[in-house]
Amino acid sequence: MEQRLYAGARAPEAVRVRVCRGDSLVDMRTATAATLLVRTPGGFEQQWSAYIAPGPLPAPPSLTELTVVHTFGAGEVDQPGRYVLVAMLTVPGGVVRADPVALEVVPQFGGQYPVAANMRS
Repeated sequence: MEQRLYAGARAPEAVRVRVCRGDSLVDMRTATAATLLVRTPGGFEQQWSAYIAPGPLPAPPSLTELTVVHTFGAGEVDQPGRYVLVAMLTVPGGVVRADPVALEVVPQFGGQYPVAANMRS
């Protein structure tokens, strides 16, 4: 699922990544930490801090899924384009990767907008 965000986003804005167990046998309730590996529109790789949402909203971790949250810092999403996020979960025995998700960052004042009534000639 693709999420959309305006360039320049900062706290308290955050991205939430839903992680499903899929074919793995990992119990999502055993995850103790999370980070996000990020590929920027320019092709650079970064690592963003994240945490596992404790619930009740969006939902507490279950056997098969959980939500990873990252609150944006200054300069992290200043470049418009598609960011690819991969949640990395620390579980007993190591680290597991989730499937990638896309985050579309759009310019704050780009695109086409309707003309306001008082701006028409």
